[in-house]
Amino acid sequence: MVATLFLVGSGREAPSLVDSLLDVQQCPARPCYDMAPDAPLLLHSIGYPEARLRWTPHADESLSAVAALWRREAEAATLRSAMLLTMRSSLLSARRPTADGVEAKAATHEAKRARREARQQAEAAAGGTRD
Repeated sequence: MVATLFLVGSGREAPSLVDSLLDVQQCPARPCYDMAPDAPLLLHSIGYPEARLRWTPHADESLSAVAALWRREAEAATLRSAMLLTMRSSLLSARRPTADGVEAKAATHEAKRARREARQQAEAAAGGTRD
């Protein structure tokens, strides 16, 4: 279908071809067209006949409203982008515990606990001999 639209857009097929291809009664099978070129489609100009284009008194208001909406959305998108970048960088800089790091912390905790117990036993023994 994209190839067909490309051919219609380039003027090599009539626009009515799209309607006829979408009619399942007329075309029950898929049409046999070459693949569309891999180059991206780019709209480079738009033209309107002078008789069809009229500038209305409210056009300036509409244009201002669209510009204001665009500005608000662009500001919101910029803020969201900055927040996401900050969150990403803080997540990337956070240290994750490794197995070695966890084992080292456990060993340090165990050594502190053993020293505390030894100190408490020594204090209890020293206090018991005084009586």
